[in-house]
Amino acid sequence: MSNENMQNAKKKVYMLYDLQPDKSVTGGPWYSDQGFESEYVDVLTNQCHRFLQNKYEDACGKHTDPITIKNSSYASVEEICEYISALGISKVKLSADDMGMVMDALMYDNKVERSFDPSNQEALYKVVNSPLNSTPMVKVPCGVCPVAAQCEIGGIVSPSNCIYLDDWLTF
Repeated sequence: MSNENMQNAKKKVYMLYDLQPDKSVTGGPWYSDQGFESEYVDVLTNQCHRFLQNKYEDACGKHTDPITIKNSSYASVEEICEYISALGISKVKLSADDMGMVMDALMYDNKVERSFDPSNQEALYKVVNSPLNSTPMVKVPCGVCPVAAQCEIGGIVSPSNCIYLDDWLTF
């Protein structure tokens, strides 16, 4: 059996047909035909994020206490693996380590946060809640204007000729 090495794509590796090649040779589940499967990874990350978002929404529907909601929102890598497996979107069986890589990518994108179960040090993930959208009225430019101290009606710097205020009013 011939297998292209992912670390050295020009080097062929021959192995017995009944052996399972190492991930350093094949590139793992993220590669096929010598290319990175970015669409596959995107689908996986979106589904994992959706799973955690649904878990959070379910917790909000069942509980009113914020601490209970937070604690009920966490999921282990094994739970996420089971969910992805049940969806049937992956043709290859993903290991807990593979799913951990997906969850780490979501964590680095600030979409999920990781915590550890104190009893067994298992990694747990929950969705990061996005901040509330604020209205443009909260973002008045006068609060951060560098010349606000010199701003006065009828002066050189005034609200009537302020470009920052004009831009803000066109929201």
